[in-house]
Parts: sequence; C-alpha cells; structure tokens
Amino acid sequence: MDPSIVLSVTNESDEKTKDLFNNRVNDPAFPYRVFLLVNMGTEGWNVPSLFATALVREIRSSNNFVLQAASRCLRQVPDNPHKAKIYLAQENVAILDSELKETFGETLADLNAVQPEMVEARLVVRKMEIPPVLIRKRVRRVVPKGDNPEIQSITLAKPAVCSPVAEARLYGAEDRGPGKRVLEQVGAKTLFLEEEVTDARELAAEFANVYKLPFTHIYERLAELYGEGDITETEAKILREQIEKQASLYEIKEEEIESALALVRKSGFEEEKSGEQNKVYFARIQYRKDKENLLFYYEMWRRSWPSQGQLDLGFHYTPYNFDSNPEKDFFTQLLKAIEVKPADIEDIYFTGAMDDPNKTEFLFEYQDKDGRWHNYAPDFLIRKKNGKMLIVEVKAEDRREAEKTKLKEKAMLEIEGLNPQTVKYEIVEAQRDSINFSDLKKIEQLIYARENTK
Repeated sequence: MDPSIVLSVTNESDEKTKDLFNNRVNDPAFPYRVFLLVNMGTEGWNVPSLFATALVREIRSSNNFVLQAASRCLRQVPDNPHKAKIYLAQENVAILDSELKETFGETLADLNAVQPEMVEARLVVRKMEIPPVLIRKRVRRVVPKGDNPEIQSITLAKPAVCSPVAEARLYGAEDRGPGKRVLEQVGAKTLFLEEEVTDARELAAEFANVYKLPFTHIYERLAELYGEGDITETEAKILREQIEKQASLYEIKEEEIESALALVRKSGFEEEKSGEQNKVYFARIQYRKDKENLLFYYEMWRRSWPSQGQLDLGFHYTPYNFDSNPEKDFFTQLLKAIEVKPADIEDIYFTGAMDDPNKTEFLFEYQDKDGRWHNYAPDFLIRKKNGKMLIVEVKAEDRREAEKTKLKEKAMLEIEGLNPQTVKYEIVEAQRDSINFSDLKKIEQLIYARENTK
C-alpha cells in the first residue's frame, strides 16, 4: 500500500494536522486511511468509518485503557455486514480479556467462538410533553477579548532562518586481526535538508481561515515579504506564531447560568403520522440478540405489575435498553417502591442509554486528565413535583474507584453544589446482577427525606 495514505497524529501535532484528524476523518474523499495515534483518539472518539484498530503500547496501569482504545471505538454502523478487527501486542491480550470479563462478563474466547447476532428494535417516544429540567450549571464561553487589536495593525516580519541541516556519519569496516573486522567512523558529512514549501497566496488562505482574518490584508503583508517566492515550513511556523500573538481575539470564560434541559428532543427522532392528527417519534437501535433480556418494554411492565396503571411513571420511551442487569433491577425495584408510596413523585427516567445530543439535553460534561471534555449521561433521574431531583448512577462495586467514574462524580458533585436546594447525586454500587436491599432503601430515604427540606 502507498505510504502516503498514513497520517501521524500526536498531541504535539500542529493544529492543521489535528483538524484533519478531528473533523475530516469520515470524509470519503479524505486521502488518509491509516492513522498512527499518540495521545489521540481517546475516550469519546467516535469514527463510524473505523473498521480496525491496532494497539502496540505497553500498558503499566490500565484503568480500562485497552478496552477503550482497542474496541469501544469500533461502533456498529447500521446495514454494515462486515466484521471489525482488533490487533494487539501479545502482552495486551490478557489485559483486554480481563477488562472484557470485568465490564461485560465475556471473554475473548466468547467473542471469537460465536459472532453475536445483531437485532434491530424500534424505540418509540411515549411522553412528548416532559417539562424541561431546570438546573444551574457552569459553562465555558468563547468571548472576544476586551483589548482586541485592529486588523490593520497586524504586522509580519520575515523570519531569519537557516536551512535545516543534518550530520551524516560515515562508517567503514576496519581490520582488527585475523578474521576480525569492526565498524568505525571514518568521516562525517553535512546534509542540507529540503523542506516543504508554500507561497504567499496559499499561506494567506490558511491564516484567513484559521484566524478569521481578511484574506486580502494578510496576502498583501506576505506578498510584501516574499513576492512570488517560496515560503518554507519553518518560516510558515514562525509567521503563524507572529499572527497568533497579535490576533488572539478570543478567550474562554466560565460563568454560571440556569439551563432548561430537554429530556427528549423531538428533532433527533424520526417522525411518522399515526392517524390523521397524531405523530409518532421513534429511533432505530441495534442490540445483541443474547442481550434481549436487557430491553424492557412498557407493555411488559404493565402486565407484570397491574397496579402500574394507577400512575404513569417511567418509560418516557419504550423499550428502555439497559446496559446491565443491575440497572434494570434498580429501575424495576424503584418503580414498585414508588408505586406503593407515590408521595409527590413526578416521574422516574432511565437516562443512561440516551446519550445522543440530538435526542436529549440531559448531558453533563467532565474533563479527563488530559484536559479534554466529554459528555456524560447519568443512569437515572428521579424528579419530584416540587422541583427537587435525585440523579443516580449504578456501578459494579469493584468499578467505583475507576478513574473515569471519579471524574464523572467530581463533575456531578459540582452540579450538586451549584444546586444545593434541588439536586442530589448518588452512586449505587451493585453486586452481581442485582441491587442490595440496603442500597435501595437508602435511595428511598433520599427521595422521601427531601420532602421536608426547605
């Protein structure tokens, strides 16, 4: 294969390279098909065109890194019959096997032995008129700086640079006795390296696009310096730095705002007519056939718990597609407990599987250790008629200390701190496939104890 299809992208790559990777990777006309990544493509990376990964990094402390990097970025694309492939260094195979068992209860042997049958289901929105969730949160905005320079004041100076050079050492074989020869340096040579070049027009177009500056103004400045001559990559880098120092027109500021978050965004669902007046909003989801027990339909609940007809709680869409048995167990137990003692509960929502920003606004951001931001959809929202809310995350007991869980918890405790009278965040630790009775009672106490909180 032609090596020109390979693009190397690291956290130290220039912004142009990062932009190619972050924003054009799914473009069918994109010339690069293989990406060599270092500190890129981490959690939250979603590339529908990706069909294979190779992980060669030596892992010293995992925290699910192998699972995240090697497999979770391989998303199932509708109507794609082809299998994804994962290539691992031998020492990482055992790590992936362990992380699969811990997270999904499956081994590599299970996956390789039987290819899971995928089934498509129709997810239908049941409750369209759901009041938005009012919550105070801290947001970051990109705002103009107070001391923006005038565009006309931007100046450029021609960099004083020398051609890049490299030293080549010359070696020869020297005799050291009968049958013995060794390599020794016999000389050195200075090589003048050729750089990639551009011209004033092309570089002005780049600057105008990246820094939102008038093309004509930047082109005139560059033409004064170079005319129709070439501009080397080293010179272009220094010119970029000159532009950035003068044209950093924006800064990031944090502020606290009160947001009205829509639990369901109709615009993110497909629409069809039901009768002459009514509309049905739905989405198509894919799941593994052997995980069918994790789909929970509203109609199934009505049959299994007849008194549910008294209060229409839960199931703002159907079916709920749970990720694990503990989530499903928590939901069913809590629904039964609330039905017995409904108090002033407005509703209970399973929100963990609804993490598409096109379908919901009930998402929160957390920052990873590298400074990148990710969306987080908590598992459950229990809302009372007086506006108070309990947000619950269900986690396996041995996953509580995972780094990502702690980062999410930190972000949610900040939300709780900004909304002390209305929001409570709690993590429920599950053992095996069910929730402990004591943990469920703790959640019930948090729900009903808040009735008298002023």
